[in-house]
Amino acid sequence: MDIKKYKEMYNHLLQRYQDGINYITDHPEKVDDYVKDINEIQSVAEFFLKEIMRKQKVSKDEILGGFKIEQ
Repeated sequence: MDIKKYKEMYNHLLQRYQDGINYITDHPEKVDDYVKDINEIQSVAEFFLKEIMRKQKVSKDEILGGFKIEQ
């Protein structure tokens, strides 16, 4: 898989993670139902981030907000 695909996957997982956090923040009664899934998403996103970081320098903005993908 090339670096662009890693970035696309990271961005996708980051968005899913953020959506999950927002959901359980708005629905605290559902935390127990979704925390395991959210942690799994975070773990997979971390894998992609580590692979990207092995190939290039990554800024805090990219870690928190995702990567700009050139078409």
